[in-house]
Amino acid sequence: MNGAVIKGYEEDVGKRTSVYVHTAHSITDSLIAFQEYGYKSAPHDKGIKYVLIPEGLRDFQWLQGLYKGEKVSSGEYQDIK
Repeated sequence: MNGAVIKGYEEDVGKRTSVYVHTAHSITDSLIAFQEYGYKSAPHDKGIKYVLIPEGLRDFQWLQGLYKGEKVSSGEYQDIK
């Protein structure tokens, strides 16, 4: 979930991600927040399912921009593509 670091913990958590649960904030800010713990990116395993937990209007704006391939025109994620 969010910026989970699995390197070094594979015996406990496994080596494959099937479902990745996140908020717009966590998927965009996890790289900065968890970099010191070895987090490099959201997982990109084949067949992975991403589950967005919306937190408010900002998540709708982010998702709409992502879906349309456009920069977000307002709010916290303004100009992020």
